[in-house]
Formats: sequence, structure tokens, C-alpha cells
Amino acid sequence: MKKKNIGVYLDFDNIWGGLLRELRIDIEDRRKKGISLLPVEVEALKEFLNKLSSFIYEGLTNFFSFRSNVRYVKAFAVFSKLPFITQIGEIQTLLHNSGIEPFTSFIAKDTKDASDRALILEVVEDIFFNQLPVDIIVIGSGDIDFYPLVSFFYEHSNKDLYILSFKNSLSHTYSDIPLTASR
Repeated sequence: MKKKNIGVYLDFDNIWGGLLRELRIDIEDRRKKGISLLPVEVEALKEFLNKLSSFIYEGLTNFFSFRSNVRYVKAFAVFSKLPFITQIGEIQTLLHNSGIEPFTSFIAKDTKDASDRALILEVVEDIFFNQLPVDIIVIGSGDIDFYPLVSFFYEHSNKDLYILSFKNSLSHTYSDIPLTASR
């Protein structure tokens, strides 16, 4: 059996927010009170970043029952705007050094969906225009923002697409829509 190649696209804004929620770090409450991260929280977040690459590369390879290989991992965010990021350090360097290619959305104004749009365009460009040799696409995000991409992808591609998310962060809409509910 031919080894299947996997391309991973991370909505890192969403992943970072999900991680903070999992650690029970209330961003808005802390901003209002002017409270930063505790040293133990900083260490936990750095540990997560250090293990993220192995989780993705080894975890996804093990997740699929067939032989597979993660070809690339791309992370999209306005990294400088992530909550508490100044306490973590050079997150883009940490990601890059662990085999995850960071993509920053350069924007003139504060635009909420800039990195989502960049991720969507990158998937379309990689798969439909550049025809990168991948059989499976994994999008790391729970947002329903990616449903138009998922719908387009299922209509125009014979590749598999998966959404990877924190358990409580996946939009229930994905399971309510017939197109994605069965997949």
C-alpha cells in the first residue's frame, strides 16, 4: 500500500485560545484585572509548544491506520496579537525550530479573520494550483469559519479532509450539516 501524505494547516489563533481555555485561563478577566500569566502557566504553555510538533507528526501518523507521513505543518496567526504572547517569547522561532512553518497575516488594521483567510487561500493554492503531493488535509481549528473551504474541498477534490480541534472547541455545526456529518 502506498504511503499517504498529510498536509496540516493550523489556525493558531484558535489553537492558542483553545489551549488557554483548557488551562482555564480567562483572557478577558485577566485583561480587566491586569493579571499576567503565572510562571507555572508560562512553563505549561512552553511545554505545549515544545510537544506540539511531535504530537502532530507522530500523533497523526499513528491516528491513521494506514501508512502515512506528515509532509508539512503550517501555522497561521497574527502572532504578535496572541494573548500573553510576550511572556512566552519568540513563538514563531519556537514553532519554526520544531518543524512548524509559521505564517503571519500582515494587516494594516485589526482584522479578526485575517489568518483564517490566509489559511484558506494557502490550502487552495497548495492543493488546487500547486498540486502539492498530499492525500489528506488536516485543518487544526474548531471554527465554522472554515465550512466554505470544507464544502469547496469536498466538491472539487478527491482528497480526504479532517478537522482537528479541542473537544469543546469544535463547532457543533459541522455535525449538523449533512455534507460533513458523515465525514
